[in-house]
Amino acid sequence: MDFSKPIDHFVQPHYLKLLGGNFLRLEERELSEFVNSVRKALDEIEPNQVERLLRISWREQLTAAWFAGFKNWSQFTSRIGNLLIQSLTCYAGQGYCFALACFANADSVNYLTRYLDEYLPQLDKDYDQPWAMAAVIWIDRLNGTNHSSKYLGPNGLWEHFIADKVPHGAWSLQQRNLHFENMMSFRNKWFVDF
Repeated sequence: MDFSKPIDHFVQPHYLKLLGGNFLRLEERELSEFVNSVRKALDEIEPNQVERLLRISWREQLTAAWFAGFKNWSQFTSRIGNLLIQSLTCYAGQGYCFALACFANADSVNYLTRYLDEYLPQLDKDYDQPWAMAAVIWIDRLNGTNHSSKYLGPNGLWEHFIADKVPHGAWSLQQRNLHFENMMSFRNKWFVDF
């Protein structure tokens, strides 16, 4: 199998726009081109290619996780969840949190809460905690659950984690939740049929 195609065809045209949900800032024409490109890629990508991309570096992992989320391929829950908890690369965790939120199943919640339990107490590690927190809140809203409550509140792990952080958008849970909701709405608008 020629593994250059997944990198060139699936990753290069998409990862920068997927990173941080940058597609939300695109002008209408560029957004339309991006949506069409992703839809074409989703028509072509196969599970073995996603699995292969999850073994390479952060760009490939980020893109593979987003595509797994768009496709709602929940068979990748444990693979993506373990990659999130390991936190071996930068940026890819954003895609892992997105995919786990798309799957919105009990295993997704388990991986996200295990991640938060491990990394929120580590105040010196600014990883993907805001993304994971937003994903848990999204799943709670979707499923009518309350998994996020143990992290929130005046003495919760979230407040403890952000107490020494310089205030900006990444640490505002309200802004992060809104951004995450916009990403999920984008997915539901353009990719729910995949």
